Amino acid sequence: MNRTDWGMIIVLAVLVACLLVSKSAYADNGITFGKSTYNQAGARLIVNSLGDQVAESTHGNLGYNDYIPENAFKNNLHEQGYTQVWDSKPDREDVVAVSYMGLKGDPRTEDVDYVLTKEYNRLNAAQQADRIDSNAATIMTNAFNNSWVNMNQSSNIAENGSKIADNSKKIKENSDRLDALEDRNKFKTSLTLEARLYDTKSYTLKSFVKVDTNKESEIGIILILKFGQSHEERMLRLEDA
Repeated sequence: MNRTDWGMIIVLAVLVACLLVSKSAYADNGITFGKSTYNQAGARLIVNSLGDQVAESTHGNLGYNDYIPENAFKNNLHEQGYTQVWDSKPDREDVVAVSYMGLKGDPRTEDVDYVLTKEYNRLNAAQQADRIDSNAATIMTNAFNNSWVNMNQSSNIAENGSKIADNSKKIKENSDRLDALEDRNKFKTSLTLEARLYDTKSYTLKSFVKVDTNKESEIGIILILKFGQSHEERMLRLEDA
């Protein structure tokens, strides 16, 4: 055999060896989601995460974040403001389940984590939208109620204003009447009618009726007692003398 034949044999042997190694590597060390953070295929390292160690990494209190989808999910939770995330449901915490597609790097599998309910209610976009809708409805209700109250107040103010005006008018009318009475009391005239009922030497009995300009009237009896001689009696005495 010449050198060319030996060269061909060596090349074929190398190719066969490479095929055997490659087949063995992919058969024994193919990508298995979740089997390990890293897997080795021959001389190559198959990366299933963002870390540089075989052990999975963590994002502080937010739990594991080694796989690419998981890291993106935990970073998003961190950016929203969550302070605690559990990879499995805790026993003594009030939590809500949150999930993403990409369990152990497999985009077809869902991974469920757990966050505090109080943080979920405050930070979750859907919860915030519900609160916004609820607040908007409350604001509209309050605005309607305030409008109704203002209308009632305006109506009451107008009614009270009308009553005040009416009372002011009555007060003025009463004041005018008082002024008129005072004017009449300053000067008044009266008419008195007397009728003699009985007359003797010792007394005279009369009745009377009195009416003045204030429309006040009096009726009564007058008793006149006589002492001494009257003018008529003196004139008669002088004539007799």
